Amino acid sequence: MKPEFGITSDAWTSGNPGIGGARVTDLKGNQLDFHNTPATELHSNNFFELLGISLAVRYALKNGIKVVYTDSQTAMAWVRNRMPGKNVKMDRDMLIARANLIADRCEKYGIEIKKWNTSEWGEIPSDYGRKSGGKKVA
Repeated sequence: MKPEFGITSDAWTSGNPGIGGARVTDLKGNQLDFHNTPATELHSNNFFELLGISLAVRYALKNGIKVVYTDSQTAMAWVRNRMPGKNVKMDRDMLIARANLIADRCEKYGIEIKKWNTSEWGEIPSDYGRKSGGKKVA
């Protein structure tokens, strides 16, 4: 059953690594927060997915929301493990610090990060619509 409560986060990149950003929306796709990096900063797509979760958790804290959805299993694992995978070298120290901050805030304030079920619910509402395939959520 499609969620009725919570917020979503997603990311975009132009290249991997590349410039990119992340945004947070409600379940109807209304933008609540976003961050785009300057053209001089290149990061991986998973970096931006983690940034999106971070923005969503920050928004959730300020607005009493308890559920954040993401379509990134990798970024969820980084938060759960409090670090990126062992093969991630780029931005490693920054990613470890951010993953720990997110995990600490979620534990302290009871915020859940859940996987968006794209195959059942369609594209995550915060999707930028930049990829082909998949169905867009109405």
